[in-house]
Amino acid sequence: CFAVLLTRAVTESTSVTVHASNAEAAVSAAFAALSANSDAIWTDEGKSDALSRLADAWDGERMDGLLLIVPRERAFQHSGKGDFFLDDESRLIRRGYHDSAPWIYTGNQLISHRLIREAPDGPFSTNFFWDRAIAEGRLFGLVHQGDWYDIGSPQAIAPTEAALAVHG
Repeated sequence: CFAVLLTRAVTESTSVTVHASNAEAAVSAAFAALSANSDAIWTDEGKSDALSRLADAWDGERMDGLLLIVPRERAFQHSGKGDFFLDDESRLIRRGYHDSAPWIYTGNQLISHRLIREAPDGPFSTNFFWDRAIAEGRLFGLVHQGDWYDIGSPQAIAPTEAALAVHG
């Protein structure tokens, strides 16, 4: 997993005024950390790549997390039952007690600095932050336009290589 900092571009048509009392909120809304798992490969379809689409879709005013998700039918070498449901406003809902869910988390996400607060001591899962964002209505999903391959096991590598060779 790696992380980089991204900023939202402020265009000439956007006016940003930061006062001392709201400086932290303004910075938190404008900046996000990108994390990407290293055990997946994806193809991009359309005019822009998946990570650019994530950055373009980021809305720090209403989001604390934006996860790149893919439909189960385009998630290859993956044996999971699905991670999330997506509501009409692109908010994510956990699979919970359902047998399956239509969307798989690809391992790529933007997380606001606002969300990364009061983390537990020691190792912990990103689910800690996701649960908070879901409860606050601030965890969203962006549907990936291409295919996604889980290469987290050695046996997944050969079929993925073969599929990518055909894909071009």
